Amino acid sequence: MALKNFTPDEFKCYCGCGLDVCEKLKGFAQNLRDYFGWPLVISSGARCPPVNRAEGGVPDSCHLTGEAFDGYFPGHMNEAVMQHMADFAVGQGIGVIRYPNQLFCHFQVYPRNSITY
Repeated sequence: MALKNFTPDEFKCYCGCGLDVCEKLKGFAQNLRDYFGWPLVISSGARCPPVNRAEGGVPDSCHLTGEAFDGYFPGHMNEAVMQHMADFAVGQGIGVIRYPNQLFCHFQVYPRNSITY
């Protein structure tokens, strides 16, 4: 899938193992970016088990299967924007966990809508 605002490697595990985020989430990321009109930073995409452990990820993380990514809009993040991001995600059938203390959202294929402080 060619994405107009993301590079091909932007969602892949940073260790170089080749694990990548699924196409459904890549398309959602592009839709999210288009909807808000701001650059979306993918702070964590797919993660192989060693990278997931190093990042402090939970053992059953959706990042391990390429079914999750974390992202934020630089210079725009606050609780209202995060709520709007969550509403947009849920409306598209995407699960979301908001991290207001760290100012990013976790998006995943598995339907979820929660806040972690």
